Amino acid sequence: MANLWQVTGGQGKGGLLVREGRALDSCEAPRRLTTGALIEEVQLLAGRLHYRLLAGSGPEEGWVSIALKGKSLAQRVCLPSRGELEDACFRNDVQPMKAATELELFRLLADMDLLQTCPPFSEASEVYDASVQLVAAPVAAGMGHQESKDGDTSAGQWLADVQEFDAYRTDPYQLFGIPYDATDATIKSTFRKLSLRVHPDRCPGDPAAASRFQQLTQAKDFLLDPYQRRAFNEAHGFLTPTVNVAWWSDWEEIYGEIEPDQEVESISIPSKLPDPRIDLLILGATGITGTLACMVMQRSPRGRSWAIAGRSGRRLQLLEHKFGRDSSFQRSLRVESRQDLERVVGTARVVLDCTGPSHDVGVAVAQACVKTGTHLIDNTGDILFSKEVKDALDSSAKAAGVCLLLHAGYVSVPTDFGVWRLVREIREELGSDTKKVDVYTYTQGFVMSGTSLLTGTKTTFKDLNAAGAPFVLGGVRPCGVRTEDRADPPHKDENSSMIAYPGLNVDRQVVRGTCGLMETLEPESRYGQNFLFKDWFLVVDKRPEEMTKQESAQASRLSGIGVSLGGGLGHSLMVEAKKIPPPGWGPKERIRQETFVTKVFVGVADLANEPKMHIVMNAGPGGVGDRYEGTATMMIEAACCLLDTADKGGNLRSGWGTPVYHLAHLAFFDRLVSLGFAFHCFQGAPTSDFMQRVFASTLPLKDVAE
Repeated sequence: MANLWQVTGGQGKGGLLVREGRALDSCEAPRRLTTGALIEEVQLLAGRLHYRLLAGSGPEEGWVSIALKGKSLAQRVCLPSRGELEDACFRNDVQPMKAATELELFRLLADMDLLQTCPPFSEASEVYDASVQLVAAPVAAGMGHQESKDGDTSAGQWLADVQEFDAYRTDPYQLFGIPYDATDATIKSTFRKLSLRVHPDRCPGDPAAASRFQQLTQAKDFLLDPYQRRAFNEAHGFLTPTVNVAWWSDWEEIYGEIEPDQEVESISIPSKLPDPRIDLLILGATGITGTLACMVMQRSPRGRSWAIAGRSGRRLQLLEHKFGRDSSFQRSLRVESRQDLERVVGTARVVLDCTGPSHDVGVAVAQACVKTGTHLIDNTGDILFSKEVKDALDSSAKAAGVCLLLHAGYVSVPTDFGVWRLVREIREELGSDTKKVDVYTYTQGFVMSGTSLLTGTKTTFKDLNAAGAPFVLGGVRPCGVRTEDRADPPHKDENSSMIAYPGLNVDRQVVRGTCGLMETLEPESRYGQNFLFKDWFLVVDKRPEEMTKQESAQASRLSGIGVSLGGGLGHSLMVEAKKIPPPGWGPKERIRQETFVTKVFVGVADLANEPKMHIVMNAGPGGVGDRYEGTATMMIEAACCLLDTADKGGNLRSGWGTPVYHLAHLAFFDRLVSLGFAFHCFQGAPTSDFMQRVFASTLPLKDVAE
């Protein structure tokens, strides 16, 4: 059972003072933790309690003192018994999971504002005093673990008794003595420590050592398998609350969570190449996406030389130390001014622009690439920036033979290629152009970075309309702008039984831009004279006023990227109130690993009887479904795709373009599949039952039968 506390101090002052860190001089939270609040212990150090809020008012997470001048400010308490909690659920017609713990039952009642129906808490001082003497810390709810004085984890006690690891009967976090949000690096490190105590070579006289070591290995493999771990976490209520500030990380935390893969074999780089330049330069390596790109390059060597560039000399040194030990890594380059860009960009054949926001330096980077003959891969979601590059540099890039590949990140690549694939299937199977494609997206767990949100503040509906919305990047059909081309209001989607909100503005613009670009190619590449594209993201079937805080926050973040914050109004206030991450902050490793995305593409052929086809795409868990780790992976794969084609004398489409325009003819779709993006195509329209089962699943479609 997790350790619970109730706030007893702070009367007459509005509650206890909360700080963001353990230190007493760390930043104060904007609100106090009210008297009577129930909190969950994350860590207790020298009278300072790191907590998570369960019931009451105040910051959702922070540090408080449990005593001051001999006076208690918070008291350890016990939850009501399981029977009492189940009775409260029964009285309120609440149906919990059969295997729910007491804490999970309590959280369920708290989420539904039914705590007043629960019996009162009881003091737990005796329980607490006894528990601190135990060798093992309470980790049944995955909240943390203690360490013995010699530094060994306390979880070793299970090794004497466990004969077989079974995730249905055994909590792997408890076995390892680690919290449920432990990083992969922590899991590996803990395994190494515990394995020394049970390895057969270290225990020659113990006949059960081999069996225990095998079970320990199985538990480690289970936790490192993203599918099994996500399913286990979901079943036990351990999935991370993505709107909680505890799961936002600054760069230092994100960097610190990453452990280089020590088992990766180095791939040698040919010493004599026709082009002496570095193959791949990660520009903006000192940001979140750039750092994750460094991680991907180290863990999955492509046989390509690479380098990094950024503004912070200290961060560049840290990145080089952690990821630059392989022979494929060449150097780090500091960019202190725009004048440095041309010099730095000119050292590479392909630049991955991970800087942001794009409107700050993006055009200067693109100009430098055109001037130096360097291909550009940019993950921007900024439509107006993309249009500026298109209008100013498309012609000169074509003349220089330079690819300006924009929107090459998670924001648009899966949607752009999913639509392209469905259009191709309709042409091949039904012999027709495509009349319409609707895309429905449901994402389970993710956090947008502060920089992504800041980018959105620079664009308003007025700006988009002035730039040619709803076809800012081209693609308007011969009939002109139709009423159907504009975004529809939220509505109840009958197939999924969820509320459908208009999807990402950038996806709509990119797909329409691709449609326009494909008109310039061979006839079989064209989408159709009447092509119409709509996209939606789905939330649970509740009216906005009935949505939980998490659902509401997700909806507001997703529904108008680029326009939702009204050109910057309120952005700083939302950051200050910790409603959104500040610039430079992003998701912790656990969120990146747990994010699971499902997209359903429904296409209509341009025939009299309007036959339909649909595609289901899954991405994640394991990082590929995350907006930033997935982006880093796709950008690197796109760079390698261009380089491989160029080295073989293949055909690159120069100038400004979308992911499909630059990469579809280079078999990049197959590369997406190899990265973990699963696409399944079906004849006809998806049934309501199928849609509901697909969006309810946390596993790829192969485990969901139609």
